[in-house]
Amino acid sequence: MRNHGRMRRGGSMPAKLFLISGAKVEPESPFVLPRDSRVVAGRGSDVNLILLDEQASRAHFSVYHDGADYLLEDLQSANGTYVNDERVQGIVPLHHDDTIRAGRTVLRFSTGSEDTPVRLLAGAGTSTGSSVIEVAPDGGASIVRVSFAPVEGGPSGPRPHFFLPCRWWNLPLQVALLPVRLLLLPFLEFRRARWDKAFGLAHPDHTVRNFVARHPNEAANRVVALHQKLWYLALLLGALYLLNWHVLRFLHVFHVFCSFYLIVIAYKLLAVVLALISPAEVKVTEEEIAALKDDELPIYTILVPLYRETEVAGKIIRYIRRLDYPQDKLDVKLLLEADDKGTLEVCRHARLPATYELVVVPDAKPKTKPKACNHGLERARGEYLVIYDAEDRPERDQLKKAIVAFRKANAPLSLLGRLLFRRSQTVCLQAKLNYYNVDQNLLTKWFTIEYSTWFDLFLPGIHRLGSPIPLGGTSNHFRTDVLRAIGGWDPFNVAEDCDLGIRLHKMGYRTQVLDSTTWEEANSRLWNWVRQRSRWVKGYIQTHLVHMRNPLKAMGRLGLTGMLGFLTSVGGLSLMLVLNPIFWLLMLFYGACWVHDLALQGWSWSAARAFQASFQPGDWPWDRWLNWHGPWVWQMWFADPRGNPFWNTWSQCFFVITVTLFLANFVFIFMHVWACVRRRLYRLIPHAILSPFYWVLISLGAWKGFLQLFSNPFKWEKTHHGLDTSATAKD
Repeated sequence: MRNHGRMRRGGSMPAKLFLISGAKVEPESPFVLPRDSRVVAGRGSDVNLILLDEQASRAHFSVYHDGADYLLEDLQSANGTYVNDERVQGIVPLHHDDTIRAGRTVLRFSTGSEDTPVRLLAGAGTSTGSSVIEVAPDGGASIVRVSFAPVEGGPSGPRPHFFLPCRWWNLPLQVALLPVRLLLLPFLEFRRARWDKAFGLAHPDHTVRNFVARHPNEAANRVVALHQKLWYLALLLGALYLLNWHVLRFLHVFHVFCSFYLIVIAYKLLAVVLALISPAEVKVTEEEIAALKDDELPIYTILVPLYRETEVAGKIIRYIRRLDYPQDKLDVKLLLEADDKGTLEVCRHARLPATYELVVVPDAKPKTKPKACNHGLERARGEYLVIYDAEDRPERDQLKKAIVAFRKANAPLSLLGRLLFRRSQTVCLQAKLNYYNVDQNLLTKWFTIEYSTWFDLFLPGIHRLGSPIPLGGTSNHFRTDVLRAIGGWDPFNVAEDCDLGIRLHKMGYRTQVLDSTTWEEANSRLWNWVRQRSRWVKGYIQTHLVHMRNPLKAMGRLGLTGMLGFLTSVGGLSLMLVLNPIFWLLMLFYGACWVHDLALQGWSWSAARAFQASFQPGDWPWDRWLNWHGPWVWQMWFADPRGNPFWNTWSQCFFVITVTLFLANFVFIFMHVWACVRRRLYRLIPHAILSPFYWVLISLGAWKGFLQLFSNPFKWEKTHHGLDTSATAKD
């Protein structure tokens, strides 16, 4: 909950409540809040503001003026009242631009002045930046240069860290100093938490300050909370203790852990099967598109983040012009960074119309795409908003399809339908993504198979399961008012799309998959691809950590199925990618051990069994060094009491790992093959069968992102585009 102190409303303008999303209200929005009386809002007929929302209580909340502030009181509503996504306990003060959620109805509180939320923060010891607009002399696109202002109350020095920062080259020394780190952990974490809070609330960028103030417990500026570190540390130490104290108990825990690995795989398989049996995409026919009238279409905002994209900046501008949508109803924001002079010059010489704006964001950390998008959202004029990357080629009718899809998804239900069904409001559509340079090399073929599986099968499937959809980084279509109401993107999260999809679901909104494709350029260079993958995995881990700071609260807002989907598709998937190399090495070691026995006996299984049964200690030189007290036998599942307990235990662990990986490979190959069939990419089926080699590369990127989470969590690994020089790429 924001709490910037009590600020006196000295102005004469009356405060108002504006309807942002949800059902209608009576009287219609905006509703004026008188200073001399209490306003009660709810579903009942005897309240001042009627919410036509079946999830609202008869008397849900009240707003009144106490002579200094407007205050909101929750009237013991069944589903609670939320201000800026925080549940109200008792009475809280309202500030300009606060959002109030009651049931599915979202309202915005306005003091009646033109102050922004950031200007109210200025009254609490901060200040805000401003924008300088350079109007084009020829009536073309204007340049909006955002400027920052110095802010008081920020951290005085760099972020506190252990005296030896974690780097890849000093990992052995970090392990040796682990006891010292554990002793200093509480003190260091307390200082870090204070620094992170001060850095976020006193950041020179007002959009960053606004997000952190609105989402104090769900912002990624704090990577891992102290209680989370203690929890994960306890799990690790508990596993090591069980291994040393009671091997059988360790086996039980290990099998439960592997079962979770299998649950992640089974969940993905179930989602894919559901997508094959009952497709969940929102389909729009040509007749529905033809029925749209250009003069009745709303303004559509397009955000295009560009950073060092001199090679492809002109292409996205060309493809926006090809869209089947009235160009005078497009509100295009090209989002640029102040230190990127080259891309700015390319855009300035492109002779863009007045419907374009070049928004130049100052150079400040975190230097991320979501921070730039929040500046674009701040200036958006459209009723709907979409993000496109620099290399994107959306289908020409995608915007019109999105308009029809939004209207179909949110069409009012009949009276019987309202009684039988409780339907969430669809505020986001994820278009499918795929690649146009599929045949450039082996890496682009594997990448295309992966994208086809994710967007054509998995995302529609988890929508069928009622789980939150982790959005892709581009071609997300939003209702602009709702996106503003929830605060936009997390500027510290490098997988801001995934995080936004989870937050939308937690707030009761719905995301669907639009049956329209945006074609992108697949990364064709290995290290460039690894850097991109490391950012994705790092962002997924960030998202998991942020939303699992309070697991019970997250389950209450996501629901049981939503929580399972979140754990499997975000946290579980990331964990699986990090653990895969370890499991593969253990599987290879296990296989080498029992193949060794077979090779000694001429590849005869019966002879190997007899050899293992007669094997005696001391037959090998290293027996004395390893202090074995029994035979070294590596059957598929060994539990001979004559053997060494430690190695007996690991032989069983290796067996479980082998079975798990075998099933995982089989399931993922099955899904990839079906994705190729679904996209009619039959020529890629042999490459889908060889995709386990591709997963080695994925895990390489996952480990890079996992390690970078500790050393540089907010670093945005830039993906270089324009690497495909074929005729298809030049189109």
